Amino acid sequence: MSGRNHTVKKIIPVSTSVPEAVPAAPTLIPPTAPPTEPPQSYLDDLDAFVANHRARQAPRELWQMPGYAEADPDRRHMMLNEFICQNLENPDFLQLCADTEIAWRRIGLGM
Repeated sequence: MSGRNHTVKKIIPVSTSVPEAVPAAPTLIPPTAPPTEPPQSYLDDLDAFVANHRARQAPRELWQMPGYAEADPDRRHMMLNEFICQNLENPDFLQLCADTEIAWRRIGLGM
């Protein structure tokens, strides 16, 4: 052994100065713009969904809706979606859909 006392703790000098404040890191999330209104097509589809899931009304024939033929394509699309949603649980409508699918397959295959 070297004759030195290895159990004595080495004294570390203590600093009495106050460390400088560390500047805050910049935020990484940019400020967001206020939300805008959803597009009218979304609101129309939402209205159709709500109409489908509230108390069921008696099904109406699509061609009897006033102004169907004169409506623009977007309005006719919305009216058609409403009609389909209103009749999804109607067994006659479901049979019509199945028959229409078969007819289109025949047309597509040229039978």
